[in-house]
Amino acid sequence: MRIRYRKEIDTSKWDALVYQQSDSSVFSLSFYLDALSSDWCLLTDDTYSFGIALPLMTRFGIQQIYTPVFVRYTEWIGDQSKLAEAIPIIQSTFPAGQLNVKAHDLGLIQGKQLRFQVIKDEAFTINTQAKRMLSRFERSGMKIQTVADSKPIIERISEELVGKISGINERSVHRLEKLIRILDEKGMLEVHMVTFNQQEVGGVILIHFNGRTLYLKGAFTKDAKHNGAMYAVMHSAILSTVNRNERFDFGGSNAEGVRRFNVNLGGKDEFYSCMEWDRLPQWFKLAQKTIRWIRK
Repeated sequence: MRIRYRKEIDTSKWDALVYQQSDSSVFSLSFYLDALSSDWCLLTDDTYSFGIALPLMTRFGIQQIYTPVFVRYTEWIGDQSKLAEAIPIIQSTFPAGQLNVKAHDLGLIQGKQLRFQVIKDEAFTINTQAKRMLSRFERSGMKIQTVADSKPIIERISEELVGKISGINERSVHRLEKLIRILDEKGMLEVHMVTFNQQEVGGVILIHFNGRTLYLKGAFTKDAKHNGAMYAVMHSAILSTVNRNERFDFGGSNAEGVRRFNVNLGGKDEFYSCMEWDRLPQWFKLAQKTIRWIRK
C-alpha cells in the first residue's frame, strides 16, 4: 500500500469501494472530501481493494492530517486487518495529525474514544423532555415542510452559528454551500424548513446515503428553538427514516449538551477513535505562536 495524492487518485475506483462496503458513510466519498477539505490523499493498494481517505492541510510548507468541519471521521474501507499496517505509514509520512477514524476494531487505534448517536430501528423511544418539547411545538403554530431550496437554511446557519461554534466561519459555510449543491445534483439531499406565519424560522439539512439518513446541519431562531422546533423537525425526520427501515444518524457530538438532545430523541452511542501525533519542528511551533500573537 502507498499514499496517493489527489491528482493521481482514481476516484471512480475509490468511490466504488466505498459503495461496496455496507456500513460506509458519505464522509469517505471523493466529492464530499473535495467539497470540504483543503486537500486529501488516499492510503490504498494498487487495485483499490482497501484503504482510507486522509484530509490534508499545509502550513508553512508542511502537510498535516486533520479532520475538516462537517466530516465526523474517515473510515478504513475493506480488509480491517490491514489497518494496523497502515497506521505507521500514515504517521511516518506526515509529521503531525489529528485523525478521526471509524474502524470495526477500536483496539487497532491508539487514541481517545469519541462517540456519536444513531437510531437503528423503529423500537426507539423518546424521553419526557422530548415529549414536552414536541407538545410545545404543537401549540406554537409553527409548521414543518420539505423544501427544494436550501438557501434560506444556509443563510440561517450563517446568521445563527458563525462565530458561535468552533469551526463554523464564512469559509466553512461557503464550503457547505458547495457540498449542498453537489448533494442536490446527486439526489442525496433533503431539506426541512420550519415556518411561523409563513416566515422561515429555521430548518435542517439531511443527507441520504447507504441506507441511512445523516443530519448534516441546521439552525433556528432563538424563539423557534425555545418552542421545540429542533425537536419537532428531528423527530419527524427520524420517523420517516425508520419507516423506510433505514438508520438515522444524528451527526454526532462529544459536547454533552448536544449528546443529551440526541439521547432525548432515542439516540444510542456508537464509537470511533481520535488518533493524534506531533513531530513538528520547533521553528514551526514558534512560527505558529508568533502568528497567534500578531492576530491578538
